[in-house]
Amino acid sequence: MKNLLPPSMFNVQCSMFNEFDEIRPFGEGEVKQAVESLLADRQFSRMLKGFVPWMPGWMRNGLIRLAFVGVN
Repeated sequence: MKNLLPPSMFNVQCSMFNEFDEIRPFGEGEVKQAVESLLADRQFSRMLKGFVPWMPGWMRNGLIRLAFVGVN
């Protein structure tokens, strides 16, 4: 496929993608790692505990994992 943008414009766009890499959507296969990272975060766990303080942590984490089963 032929690149329709001039080379200088293409380089600007590539650098923009790198600049915003931290807030880009997750790629295929990255969701599971992101969910695990979130569940390991102490502040996220505290926030979840605030919503359902009666539920044990392992059960809260299990429900979050279950919600993302099949998400790619």
